[in-house]
Amino acid sequence: MPSMDRRKFLGVVGAGSAVAAASAATAASAATAAPGSLLARGLGKLDFRAETGLPGRPWPAYATAVVEGSVDLQSGTGLVASRVVAGQPGNLGDIGLPGTARLVRITKATSAGSVVHLHGVVEDRSTLAKGESARRSFVLDRASKQLRTVMAGTEMSLALV
Repeated sequence: MPSMDRRKFLGVVGAGSAVAAASAATAASAATAAPGSLLARGLGKLDFRAETGLPGRPWPAYATAVVEGSVDLQSGTGLVASRVVAGQPGNLGDIGLPGTARLVRITKATSAGSVVHLHGVVEDRSTLAKGESARRSFVLDRASKQLRTVMAGTEMSLALV
């Protein structure tokens, strides 16, 4: 094993400390930026994340459907991403199931009371299955903390987390 002098050692320790500090700062900002599932980022801006276990009850979940987005309610535009990942809700892995990711460009957003209706189109149509529509709609109910949409041809309700 090659020897290491004090200068190299302090350089390695300093670099490790910088990475640890950056990681802690990122985690702290994420924790303060997302205390709940639904965030209002100023006037008319909305961020959300919802998930549900798959398959549905009464069977145990082995995958999680995730929908997250950011929408400007004043202009009626935004982006919503949906995907299915391996693992139970709240215990997500980094493994996305092939063919399940969709990026939806929101073209119309309307709000009535605690309910927000979002309408949009899938950006990359090459990801769609044969016969699958590029049009998507989402109903976000802030009062019941639920998001309703159609994923993989099945209407589902996801809990805001």
